Amino acid sequence: MTHVPWHPQNPEITGELHGIESVELLSVGIDIGTTTTQLMFSEMLARRQGGEHGSKFVIEERNPVYESEIFLTPYEDVASNRIDADAIEQFVAQAYADAGYGPDDVD
Repeated sequence: MTHVPWHPQNPEITGELHGIESVELLSVGIDIGTTTTQLMFSEMLARRQGGEHGSKFVIEERNPVYESEIFLTPYEDVASNRIDADAIEQFVAQAYADAGYGPDDVD
């Protein structure tokens, strides 16, 4: 399996995908809810649809490889309902470190 950094709007990368039937991707999902917050990394397999000349890739498999603890969403001030962006930023940085990934690892 070939790992190619993915970005569908980048023509250089799209050109690299010519002739490749499938790619493995690493994604991150961050769920910031009104009550709880969590982060998850998943490895995904995208397969080309429509044969060798098709340009559409479809996610066929998704395997979670890391899930953070679920924690209460931090607020700056409960009365104002403003989420504490600095605390979220620290949470995300810590989750990346705990998982052993950096931002450049994510496709």
